[in-house]
Amino acid sequence: MQKQLSINPKQDKIQSSPEFHPLSKKPTIDLDKIIESEEKKDDEPEYRQINRVDIESFELDEGTKVINGELRLYEKIGYGGFCKVYKALVTYIDEDDGEIVNKEMAVKNFNKHTLHKTYTRFDKNGQIENASQLDKIYEEIDVWERLEHEKLCRIFCLYEDDDQMYLVMQYCEHGTILNYQEDKQNPNNKNFVRNKKVHELAREQVDLKYLGIYKYSEEEEIAKYLFRQVAIALQYLHNDAKVAHRDIKPENILYIYEDLVKVSDFTLAMRIESEDECVYGQEGTIYYLPPESLAYEKYKPKPMDIWAFGVSLYNYLTLKQPFFGELEEEIKNRILNEEPQYFDWFSDDLKDLLKKVLEKDPNKRLDINGVLDHIWMQNEPEEEFEEEAEA
Repeated sequence: MQKQLSINPKQDKIQSSPEFHPLSKKPTIDLDKIIESEEKKDDEPEYRQINRVDIESFELDEGTKVINGELRLYEKIGYGGFCKVYKALVTYIDEDDGEIVNKEMAVKNFNKHTLHKTYTRFDKNGQIENASQLDKIYEEIDVWERLEHEKLCRIFCLYEDDDQMYLVMQYCEHGTILNYQEDKQNPNNKNFVRNKKVHELAREQVDLKYLGIYKYSEEEEIAKYLFRQVAIALQYLHNDAKVAHRDIKPENILYIYEDLVKVSDFTLAMRIESEDECVYGQEGTIYYLPPESLAYEKYKPKPMDIWAFGVSLYNYLTLKQPFFGELEEEIKNRILNEEPQYFDWFSDDLKDLLKKVLEKDPNKRLDINGVLDHIWMQNEPEEEFEEEAEA
């Protein structure tokens, strides 16, 4: 009998996975290991040491690649800018009951030879420096080690040798909240399509929460259900971890189990030493860059996350970009000078929230606490109706 487990602590939620024979040894990956750094300050969150494991062996087994006799890569599920993404299993025999345990994960595979090419970027002081994609990956891991929150996708382990890196991460089986569909008439244009499974699961959770009694439309309630979780993740990053994500977009918002949103991909994330700290340059996806980042001047990173949050929320509700253009300069011009279309079917509260997070002046834009305190985010219909019933 096989016991197939997910890597999320919600042990009552069992995920199915392909059946393979158990590998030869218990994995190096310690999913529960949390180590407090000796350098930790009282006002900083706990550090979670990510295991670094030297690659000692590769072998083919049942048509799959196995690393160190413990990590089985069995299905390619995507590509990143510099990596391939696989579904993987750690498959072993439980020492206590003798049952076969499958732990399902996602693995990013990087070829180090493609990561050494240097490029120029701005440092925190606005000075130009040379860096490589390999530097960025190690910086991403350094940030990720400082994060511990249920609404953030987790990294568990890094396997590497001189040629390859395998970054072992939490697998979110339902994928991103939005997918892309190519426009056949205009190949350069990608249309948003809702992930049907995610939308259905979110609708079920909204129905359970509100019992079919909504203040807003069903579409707005579903969007609120998803994006309130994104906002909670950002609140943790900004207020507790002192980190700016800097790449919030639908591709980096994932869904796991029946009810949980996960923010992923910390490639551009940075620690914020002080509230006055600024960044330079235009790293990120053009559609999600705020006006201040396009002015070739320094700007604060946290308001950038709020702007990208607003763009992503708009994407989910309308399946459109608020500042669409076929050419980069056209997109930039609209971000700098135009307002998005606020549709008649938007509730007044939603319009108000979108206008405040898509405020072009970062000093007037809501911060993450203001987002979560906004009436559109705060509405709890079942509480209102309970109060009316009691009266």
